[in-house]
Order: sequence, then C-alpha cells, then structure tokens
Amino acid sequence: MFSVFACQRERDVMPEIIDFEAAISNSEAFDITKHVSEIRYVPLETHEDCFLAEVRKVVINEDYMFVSDSEGNLFQFTSSGQFIKRTGGLGKGPGEYVYMTDFVVDDSFENIYVSTLGFLYIYDIEGNYKSRIPWSNGNFQVMCIDSQNRLYYIMPDARQEKGETSFDIVYVYDVNGQLLKTITSNIVRTEGFAMFNNIYAKDNEVYYKEEFGPSICRINMDLEVDTAFQVHLGKYAFEPGDLDMSKRDTWEAHYRLFNMLSFERYLIFNLQKGLMGATTEATIYDRKKQHLIYPHQMDDPTKKGIYLDGAGFKPVSDFNEQLVGVISTEDLVEHADQLSGDLKAISQQMDMNSNPVLAILDMK
Repeated sequence: MFSVFACQRERDVMPEIIDFEAAISNSEAFDITKHVSEIRYVPLETHEDCFLAEVRKVVINEDYMFVSDSEGNLFQFTSSGQFIKRTGGLGKGPGEYVYMTDFVVDDSFENIYVSTLGFLYIYDIEGNYKSRIPWSNGNFQVMCIDSQNRLYYIMPDARQEKGETSFDIVYVYDVNGQLLKTITSNIVRTEGFAMFNNIYAKDNEVYYKEEFGPSICRINMDLEVDTAFQVHLGKYAFEPGDLDMSKRDTWEAHYRLFNMLSFERYLIFNLQKGLMGATTEATIYDRKKQHLIYPHQMDDPTKKGIYLDGAGFKPVSDFNEQLVGVISTEDLVEHADQLSGDLKAISQQMDMNSNPVLAILDMK
C-alpha cells in the first residue's frame, strides 16, 4: 500500500477550464432531443414489495436495472422495468443491514457490492448474500468500482485540526478488503461542517473533485492522479465559512459540483444548488465546442434543467454511451396535461403511488 497527493502528476497539455460561472449567469434554451439518437422510456413497475422513494442511483446493463433510493433500499428490475426483487434489506439477519449508503455492480455483472455503515456487503447478481467485510472507518460510504474490480471510497470533506496540512481523501481496495492505495489532499480547511463528495468511474478512469479545490482529479489504471479539468464557479462557489447554519439564508445563491457523467462528445455535470433540501440541476459540456450550457426549458427560461416531452429529466448514471435519468412521478401525474408524446401516454397509466419512469438516451 502507498500514498500520493491528489492531482500531482504532470500533464503534457493544460487541462480544459470549464466556466460554470459564465454558464449559470447566462442559461440557454436547450433541446436535448437534438443531441441524442434514441430515447427509451422505462416505467418502473409498482409492486407491493417495491415503492421507491427518491431515486439516488441507477446501474444498468442489457438485462437488468438496479435502483437505490433515499431510504436505503436497493431494488432489481428487468431491462423493461419489471420488478424482480429487493437486494439485501433492513434488519440484523444474514445479508441485512441497518442502512445502505451506496452500491456498485462489477463490470461483468456477477457481484453487487453494498456499502453500509461499517460494512461492505457482497451479493451475487441474483441478490443472494455471499459475505461481508467489516470497515473500521465509518466514513466509507460513497464509492465506485473500476474495470479491474477495485473499490474506491471518497471521504467527506471536513474541517481539520489547525496545523494539519493534508488528509486522506480516497482509499482504494480490492474486493477482498485489501487496501491498495490512499490518495491525499492538501486542500485543508479549519471551519464549516462536513460535506460528502462523489466519485465516478468510466472508461478505465476514475474522477473526483476536492470540495474546495479548482480541479476535477482523474485516477488512471496505474492509480496515478492528475487533473482532468479545471472548474471555475466564481461568485457561485461555496467558501468554507459558508458551511455553517448561521449562513443558511445565503446557500441558495451558491452551487457545488455534485457529480459528473462522461460521454464521447458531452460531459454532464449535476450541480447542487444550495445545501439542505437543495435542488440538483444539470449542465451539459460540449467537448467539441468547449462550451458549457446551463439549460432551461425551450419556452420557459425560469425552468432550469433538461426536459423531455415537457417533463423534467434528472440525469443519474450512464451505461456506455447511454445517459440514464429519472422522470419523477410528481412531474408525470401533476403535469400530465402539459406532456406530449410517449410520456403523455405513460402518465395516463400512473397515479401518485406509482414508481417513477427511467429515460435512457443514446447520446450522439
């Protein structure tokens, strides 16, 4: 096991600078249907054993969909949205846990790894419990998995004791719980409450952002770290002193990078506006034009984000060149008269107790 400091390896070319400040200040009408080759809607079956809260994460392949929600549930569906089963469950019996914080599925779709408070639970792809690994670090909660089946945990960005000059931000393990590497950040703060970051794997690379750093860092398959992109939030950025309850009236004026999704032509960045009870808004970066779009609905600039047939679309994950997102039950039921196309027909079969709809977009 060895350690490195984040974003330290030199690059032959300067990383691109992505200007979020300019994009947020000048939102643009955006029709995502002009940038995709196909859209497929998948209503998730509503079942007596499966009532989804807010969707947090989706992992798909050609055969299955795994969906986790804000109440710590993990459900398995067919590729057409039929409910199969719950993986694990709340309790103290074999294969049960107190609360799920995250999950990943390996590239071969053979095993599911569920992160809980204090343990990593391992199930086969059918949801059968296999084993668990105990963790001594209670902050092992947010994770991703790479193509070599290595697990990456990112630590919450928290204030450090005065005099500290660094902290361990990423831990890399094999699937047997053997520590392979730690990655250290030297961007240290001494005020404000802790914030969980996200970490993301795609195409043999892993990406993460230090909360108050200017860079999106990239880890390659040799576990070397460099800077993938520079991020400029400008006046919209949170400062460490803003992470205090006495400043909550100012939070709505600020954004933080919540997560990213990568495609050949585009990058999708989800921004969190505010903090507690915050909304998440998508931005789209065109690699070819080197231009970031903060989108609004075509005929209504007050409605920020991506819209499909009149309904809000929240990107959550990807599969190869497919963008996967959620259309909420509320949007479909409460605004059914404003919808068009396939979504209008789907909404007529739903009520407020229905599970949401996934939209899968083939990016051009």
